[in-house]
Amino acid sequence: VLLPLGITWALTNPMFASPDEPAHMARAQGFSRFDFSPPYETDGLPMDAPECYRFIANVTANCSDLTWGVDGTEVETKTRDYPPLFHAIAAVPAFFVSGLGGAYVMRLWMAVVCCSLLAWAGALLIRPDRGRWPVVGFTLALSPMSVFVSSTVNPSGITLAFSLMVVAGAVARWVYGDRGRLAVVAMSVGVPGLLLVRRDSALWVAILAVSLAPLALAGSNLRARLSAFDPRRWSVRQRVVGAAVLMGSLIAAVKWVGPIVHRLLTTGEVKGNGSRWQGLGSMRVYLDHMIGTFGWIDTFIGRTWFFVAAAVCVTVIVLGLASGAGQLVVAEGVSLVALFATPVVFGMIMFPYFQGRYMLPIWVIVAVVSALAVGQSRFASSVGNPLAVVLLAVWGAVHVWSLLQNLRRYAVGFDGTWRFTSDAPWEPPMMSNLVAVLLIVVASAVSAVALSRVIRLLRPDGDRVVGRSTTRC
Repeated sequence: VLLPLGITWALTNPMFASPDEPAHMARAQGFSRFDFSPPYETDGLPMDAPECYRFIANVTANCSDLTWGVDGTEVETKTRDYPPLFHAIAAVPAFFVSGLGGAYVMRLWMAVVCCSLLAWAGALLIRPDRGRWPVVGFTLALSPMSVFVSSTVNPSGITLAFSLMVVAGAVARWVYGDRGRLAVVAMSVGVPGLLLVRRDSALWVAILAVSLAPLALAGSNLRARLSAFDPRRWSVRQRVVGAAVLMGSLIAAVKWVGPIVHRLLTTGEVKGNGSRWQGLGSMRVYLDHMIGTFGWIDTFIGRTWFFVAAAVCVTVIVLGLASGAGQLVVAEGVSLVALFATPVVFGMIMFPYFQGRYMLPIWVIVAVVSALAVGQSRFASSVGNPLAVVLLAVWGAVHVWSLLQNLRRYAVGFDGTWRFTSDAPWEPPMMSNLVAVLLIVVASAVSAVALSRVIRLLRPDGDRVVGRSTTRC
């Protein structure tokens, strides 16, 4: 289901038409040459190739000069302080290939890696006895932006994949009641993976932990667990430590909470970091980016299709809150708060910094638990399953449109003609625009057939009993 779309994105998107792709590729090439500190040795990457069209939606990609420089050219990049895992993985093709062809191979390699991790998560989530709504949750978690970043040299793709692995493992373990080791292994791979691919990854791990905590605590004797924190049962030493922690917390509150509240409430600038409300004011832009604003944040999916995609997302979220029950609804509520609060918090600390694709690791929680909440409700036994198929079809159309819109933007400009399959200023280096369109059609058809086969393997009614599983992981 996933790989045809990923390969198509990798081949039809102009080289370096992904945020910071030259910088990430340069560090990966350095790693392949055992050069682990800046400046990184490269094969002559044309680092400035996208400068002529990035952020300018109506400038076509033919202005870009993809002439490679001298092998061994050293490059300084702003990615030097990223954790090493992503660039170490991306470096693998650079051991064997170089030049423009090698750059495309690096993209295809990352598409294979990300799709493999996502497929692992899908295998944990989608079970024959769970109906169609887990498929909706898994698919909805992968917005067009998700597949785009997974098919370029950008750490946001593998960050999303690791996050979905953690969510899938948590669902398999605590919702499906799966006691096999694969669910635990998925979480054990996902959490360290997240910590080693982004500078701010500890935040995403913390959000995952808080959002998924209701699933872990469901069915447990919470009162018995909390009894350990009863001061009446503590020793003298424990009470002294507890009092010290309480005093430290009060001091921290006086020192930090007051200024934070001030930053949140004021509408003026604080120490040059911009308005404290700018994070909230930019939320609509972040949502645009999270669903479909490609390239260097310059290729918008379009207002009509954004609202179509948003309608699908809102439908699943509202149905989950309205018809679901138990720990899934609690997890959905917590993750929704995290989705909207995180950009505001970043806006309080620094602005501009945050971007919509950074929300993808949180969005996968919202999408999966919302769909599972619908699938385990009475609603799913009435009109829920036909609706699931309709939502999947519409979501697939959003993905196809995204590929076509992106190709058109670079061929003739964002406002250019839709007749771009001939006499366009730009075409992908290895095919014509007509062949690229045919590739999009064929890849989308293959993905649709694969998805329909998955759906046919599922029992339409599913098993909506939380904590019971009849299928081994």
